[in-house]
Amino acid sequence: MGRKNIPGKVVGCQIGYHGTHCTETSRYPNFGEQCQGICKCSSDIFNHITGCNGCEVGYYGYNCTDPCRYPSFGYRCQNVCNCTQDMCDHKTGCSLPQICNVGYYGPGCISPCRYPGYGRKCQMQCSCELIDCNHIQGCPLTTERTTERTTEKTTERTTEKTTERTTPDEGWQEGKQLINIIIVIGNFVLFTVIGLSITYYSRKYRLKRKQTRKRTNTEL
Repeated sequence: MGRKNIPGKVVGCQIGYHGTHCTETSRYPNFGEQCQGICKCSSDIFNHITGCNGCEVGYYGYNCTDPCRYPSFGYRCQNVCNCTQDMCDHKTGCSLPQICNVGYYGPGCISPCRYPGYGRKCQMQCSCELIDCNHIQGCPLTTERTTERTTEKTTERTTEKTTERTTPDEGWQEGKQLINIIIVIGNFVLFTVIGLSITYYSRKYRLKRKQTRKRTNTEL
């Protein structure tokens, strides 16, 4: 049954069999030709011919001897760790859920935050619709991110727009006021100079007339 038969001679047992008459199957964990292979899986998924029918959780590759490579873990290495490599177990995933990457939580850190939660430890809350809420970053920048941040950003945008629109008008008004002040001061100085000049020349003229009259009277 389990012996290889080649015309003219007998050559060993078939793969997965051994014994004098090649009727005994390889015993766990041995398998394969001459039962020299060693399975690295549990007995319930062991096959005496091919080895492991399915790798144990956390292993892959030929004969299931290779542990899952980071960030993969779990059955057939199909899950992905969302934590640092030193905290990622190739069988169970992240060992400490509290250090999950931003946007993830739970055993193995494979569950994204549930709406409206997002961010580190899912402690932030989206203020936008479910379809717009990202479990890592929250709401897009074009919509509300959180109530507090929205208020702050709205205030900033309003302030910037107001400043941009009012600055030219304010500059013109300030310039206009400055010009008016300069004109008033200039007029005041001008009129003061003119007034002083008139007063000076009037006194000089009257003094000259008095002197002329005195000379005339003296000559007479």
